[in-house]
This record gives sequence, C-alpha cells and structure tokens, in this order.
Amino acid sequence: MQHWALLLSAHNYTLQYRKGAYHANADGLSRLPLPLAHKKKQGAVEVFYASQLGTLPVSVAEIRRDTLSDVTLSRVLEMVTTGHFPAAKDADQELSPYLRRRHELTIQQGCLMWGVRVIVPPKLHSCVLQELHTAHPGMVRMKSLARSYVWWPGIESQIELQAKACHSCQRVQKEPVLAPLHPWLWPSCPWDRIHVDFAGPFEGHMYLVVVDAHSKWPEVHIMDRTTTGKTIQVLRGLFSRHGLPHVLASDNGPQFCSEEFGMFQKANGVNHIRSAPYHPATNGLAERFVQTFKHALKASRGTAPVQQRLDTLLLTYRNTPHATTRETPAMLFIGRKLCSRLDFLKPILAGTVRRSQDAQQQCRQQHSRDRWFTVGEPVLVRDYRKGEDKWTHGVVLEKTGPVSYKVNVGAQGVWKRHVDQMLTRPESGSQQVTVDPPTSSQMSPAQSGSDTMLHPYTSLQEETVEQVLGTTSPPETPQSLKPAPTDCTQVSESVRRYPVRVTKPPARYWDG
Repeated sequence: MQHWALLLSAHNYTLQYRKGAYHANADGLSRLPLPLAHKKKQGAVEVFYASQLGTLPVSVAEIRRDTLSDVTLSRVLEMVTTGHFPAAKDADQELSPYLRRRHELTIQQGCLMWGVRVIVPPKLHSCVLQELHTAHPGMVRMKSLARSYVWWPGIESQIELQAKACHSCQRVQKEPVLAPLHPWLWPSCPWDRIHVDFAGPFEGHMYLVVVDAHSKWPEVHIMDRTTTGKTIQVLRGLFSRHGLPHVLASDNGPQFCSEEFGMFQKANGVNHIRSAPYHPATNGLAERFVQTFKHALKASRGTAPVQQRLDTLLLTYRNTPHATTRETPAMLFIGRKLCSRLDFLKPILAGTVRRSQDAQQQCRQQHSRDRWFTVGEPVLVRDYRKGEDKWTHGVVLEKTGPVSYKVNVGAQGVWKRHVDQMLTRPESGSQQVTVDPPTSSQMSPAQSGSDTMLHPYTSLQEETVEQVLGTTSPPETPQSLKPAPTDCTQVSESVRRYPVRVTKPPARYWDG
C-alpha cells in the first residue's frame, strides 16, 4: 500500500466505482512475453528512495550489507518480505519497536525503510550521529534533521548524548536555569551586616555605597580615589559613628581583595564575605541601591551640585518606607523619623500643647490668685504627720522655685512646701513663737521620709563632738542659715551642719 500511495501521489486522479460485470477478462495475447527486452524504467518511488539513500554519510551498499549481517534486522527483513509477523506477546524485546511499525515498514534496494526514513544498522550509528552533528546545530535541530532521513530504536536519546558530549557545544552553551532564590537572613539589629559596593564613574566621580541589611539605611560617599587606603579611611569613619558590624559583604573588587583590607577587617573582628565573581545578585542589596542612586542623579542632573542632590536623595530615601520592611530606614536605624520639609505641612504638636496649656492656665486663674513669701516671713505650713495638727508654724528659709519654698519648722527640721501648702501667719505683738532646730528624737519616720532635711546630724553626733572637743557649748551656726528675726518669731540657732574634724599627730611623733 505504501508503494501505491507514493506512486499515485505524483498524479491528479479521481476515484470512480465500476461494477465487476463491466470488467473484461484478460486474453491470452496480453499475457504473452514481448519479443524485445526493454530496459526497465524506474518509477517515482524508486527514484525518491534512491535520492534519500544517496544523501546519507554511508552508502546504500554498506547499509544493505550490515542489515543482512545484523541478527535483528535480518529477521525484520525476512518478516517484511514474507509478510508474516509474530504476535506482540511472543516477540522478543528487540523486535518490539519494529512490530509496532510493521504496517509502515518497506524494503528498498535491500534496505529497510520506515516511511521515508532509512533504518540504519547498529554498526553505522556512530557515523550517522557524527554526520548529523557536523554543523553543531543543537539537540533540537539534530532531532528534526534525523526525522527526515534515518531512524533506529533509541535514536533520540543517542542524539541527546551526542550533543551533550560535544566539547565545542559545551563551551558555547547557554546559561543554566536559574536556581531557587536563597535570600540572606535578616539581621536582628541595625548595623549587624552591611553591604558595600562602588558605583561609577558617574559625573566625574566614584561613589562608595554602604547599605545596612537590617534597616536598609544607605550611606554614600564621594570618592576622589578608590584605593584600598581611601576605602579603609571611609569605613573607619562609618565604624566610629555606627560601631563595628559583624559581617561585611562585598564583591571581588581589587580594594576588597587586597591584603591590607583583609588585615583591617581581621583587626576589627569583621567577617568579610565576598560574592562569586560576576554574580552581582549575591550582593544584591548594594547593587539595587546603586541602580536607584544612579537613576535619581541622572534625573536631577543640572538642577544642583552633585553633593546637594545626593544629600536630598539620602534624606528622602531614609524617610520613605522600604518595600521589604514596610518601615522607613530611619525608624529602624535610629528609632525616629527624620524631619523634612514635608513635616511642615502637618499641624505642629508643640502649638497644640501650648494652646492646651494656655486654656488650662486661664481656667485655673479664674479661681486662684498669686501669692508669694519672703525669706524670714513667718508662715503656716501643711503638716502631713498622723495625729498632728493640720497646720504648723514655720519660717521661710529659701525660695527654691517659682512656687516652692523651704521652711524651717523648728524641731521638725526644714520642709519643702508648695505655695498651695503655705499660709500667711498673722503677726501678734503679745505672743512670740520660738522655732527650735530639729533633733532626731523629735523627728518621726514618716516626716523624715517625706520632707527634705537640711540638718542630717542628730543630737548623738553633737554629744560625740562635744566629748572630743571637751566642751559643752553648742557650735556656732553659719550666718547663711540664720533666718531674719521678726516681731512674733524668734528662731533659735541651728546646729552645725558638718562635724568638726579631729586632728592628732602621726604615730612617729609619739613618745616611746
């Protein structure tokens, strides 16, 4: 059927049904041999197959010879010739590929054909594969070319091995499929890991870019030189302001690979990690900021000097929420937002607080009045001791603030009171009140814990001083601690604030 299909494909024809009654039987004369032997003319099918075989790297004779010598192909050749094929379940494993194609197998000039493809014997496989790979067309094109000429079981897998084993193809093959993304671990604190890279030359300058991995806080320095010494100088300045990082990531620039830079990192206890050569994605944090930095400076070119535009970019970038952290670099790095010109668009909190305080003050002044006391003025002060009167007598010693005073209350010591805890004591000519200095026996624990005492030394300490000095007269009180005398109050002299120092000769002057 394949033979007739190829033969009729060269003609245009129409199939028409004709009954068998109209078919005439062949007569005897038509079966007689011709007296002259004419040269057999090759049909279109033979010409086509011969052209297919002629383009192969091996000759038809070699294919025919090796087909007959091969055990499997010789059996297939016999099956195709006789038309008897064994059942698929009874056939060997080597015959299975041919049995599945038994209706498409033909024989041309002693060679097995599968459609228009020559079935090549195993001995000639390597020669055919080398011919298919002569122009190094690649794996896909080799398979496409082979489908037009040759076939044998497992040809596609052998073509793949041939293409992969070619050293010339290996040298120029494409990049492999990208590996899954493996991000850096996010540091738990600022300046724990920093990424460093150089940008430029751009507008006649080189730039050293440093980005903090935790907060994404950028630092950019204009470099007049990109030597190792200059790089170390800039990094040392950053370390003095922000501290030493634990990890420093960079590419394989000559500044970072030098011995001097390695000694600098080792001396400061910094773990230096370098990315793989020509793989900038490893240091992607710094590389991405370099891209943002260049784009911003290109867009603002000509509007201001480079340093001014750089400062504006850094302020804006540090105040903008980052796409990864959803927080501003300033908030994560220094714990506060940087003030910018956009903040003046919002109402100022200080003005709101000031207006609220003014309103409170006006409300308070409706029910209050200003009061003040002078030093030495007799007053009544609030007494918070349990079981005592609500007010007690005292004399103003000192004004400690706009509305606070220190008051001498005699034996109870010196109390600090607010003006709201003090009253003016009316003068009385017939009665004179004496406020004695405080002693430890007269002080209650509650009073000593709640009031500020200016006389920390007790009567026991005074007795000790008197025994040492051999006198019973009280020490003189400094004039600065004596309150001014008044008509109704006589304040006794307070005890000495500091003890008298006892001196004695050194032991080397003793007798004996």
